[in-house]
Amino acid sequence: MSGIRVVVQLELKPDQVGQLMPCIKELQEKSRAEAGNISYDWIISAEKPNAFFVVEHWKSQAALDEHMETAHFKNYKNQTAGKVISASTALGKNIS
Repeated sequence: MSGIRVVVQLELKPDQVGQLMPCIKELQEKSRAEAGNISYDWIISAEKPNAFFVVEHWKSQAALDEHMETAHFKNYKNQTAGKVISASTALGKNIS
C-alpha cells in the first residue's frame, strides 16, 4: 500500500505522562477518524514508561499536511509544549 509513513520517537518528562495521556488518547482517536488516515498508533516503550513510538500511515503528503493543521494536533502540540525531553521524526514510503 502506498502513501506516507511517519515514525516518531518521543520521550516525555516522566512526571507529565499521566497528565498527558488523555490528550494522547484523544489525538490517536481523532487522527484515526481523519479521511486521509490509514493507521495511527501510539506505542509505549516496554523499557521506559515515558517513551513512545508513534507509527502513522497517511494516504498522501496532502493528508499528512491536513492532519498537522487539525485542532486536535494543535491541541496536542500546545499540551506537550515544555514537557518533551526528546523527539525525532522519520518520513518514508513502503518499499515496492
